[in-house]
Amino acid sequence: MSSPARKNLTKEAEAYLAYLAGAFPVMSATDEFLFFPLVEDSYKYRSSMENLSAELIGDALRRAGRALEVAGKSGKAGAGDLDLEIDSWLLRMHAENFIRTFEVEQEHLSDPSLYFRTAAHGLALVAGDPSCLAGRIRAAAGLFHVGAGQLTRSSPQKAQQGLAWAANFKAFLAGLARALRDAGDSPALDALDRLGEEADRFARRIERLDTTGGPEALGSERYSLLIRGAFGLKEDPPRLYELLQQERARLAARLYAGAIRQGYRADQWRLAAVDSPPPDLEAAEPVEIYRAELERLARWLASRLEAGDIDTGEVPEVRVMPAYLKGLRASASYAAPVGRERRGIFFVGFTGERGSSAARLALHSDYRYITVHETFPGHHHLDTVRRKLKPAIRAQSENALFYEGWSC
Repeated sequence: MSSPARKNLTKEAEAYLAYLAGAFPVMSATDEFLFFPLVEDSYKYRSSMENLSAELIGDALRRAGRALEVAGKSGKAGAGDLDLEIDSWLLRMHAENFIRTFEVEQEHLSDPSLYFRTAAHGLALVAGDPSCLAGRIRAAAGLFHVGAGQLTRSSPQKAQQGLAWAANFKAFLAGLARALRDAGDSPALDALDRLGEEADRFARRIERLDTTGGPEALGSERYSLLIRGAFGLKEDPPRLYELLQQERARLAARLYAGAIRQGYRADQWRLAAVDSPPPDLEAAEPVEIYRAELERLARWLASRLEAGDIDTGEVPEVRVMPAYLKGLRASASYAAPVGRERRGIFFVGFTGERGSSAARLALHSDYRYITVHETFPGHHHLDTVRRKLKPAIRAQSENALFYEGWSC
């Protein structure tokens, strides 16, 4: 039987996740925003987008404060109950991060890139869905309109990043416009014109910002607070850097030794790491090579008794990465399922590239590793496991430090 602390925590966590889905349907639908939970119900709000107004932020801060209070009380009441302590910590982490971002750092008032990232990733999430793309484009125009009115200060670094994002976003919209014209999506194209105007107006606002009073890049003390509160890491940044350097040296030594064992020089370890057999780019397009490799991998895992805990019944889609997404994603990436309607997507970039055979082969020489990393037992498998966890706060919590480590 559930304890009162467990019931209170479960009720509050579910209510907070539902609130984030409706109020922040982009930030809670992608892992691009540090430590936001990946909320399943965000899929219900694909035509809308957060506007980051003072009213929205004020209401959300009150909501986060309540979640933080319940998480603290539940954690204390459940001392000694490891499951309850973990779930209390997860809710507290998400609430503390929201408060840090919007009350302490006030990024909506000082970080121009926040607006571009929200708009770009929000549109990318629904780019293939004509039923809601026009609505989200209109919402993105509203986001920039609000931002131009309330962005008051910045730091030189953040302003420079914002202007770089402005140029990238303009190219993103141009690519999206070409895709919409090809698809004959007139409503979305019409809405895109106003979005372009509002984004340009916002970019001009960045050029006039006061850059003397905004928060600069994270310093050592603030970085320590961030990694302790959000990652639970207690080591100071200099010590973490030292540990990372040690791990890097160990990895390099293993790569060099492996290259020498295969008859290469130590500095030729990349050649030794090329997947075998190499992809036949003359016989098939890159996306077909990755699709065939994923099918082969799924069949192989399904035949192995020791891999019985890997669910290969749910295989992600393999898609060519649209040109306008290449500035937002790596050469290959994975988009987790959200809601019940969208499967996981394994995006493959660098398709149709030109150049010498050797140069093209170099882009895809590790196609087997990339497939494993993005699908089984990498990101797709991790998300398949995560989404089945109970309670909801576990199923909808992601952490880049963990999931990139898992996939490597």
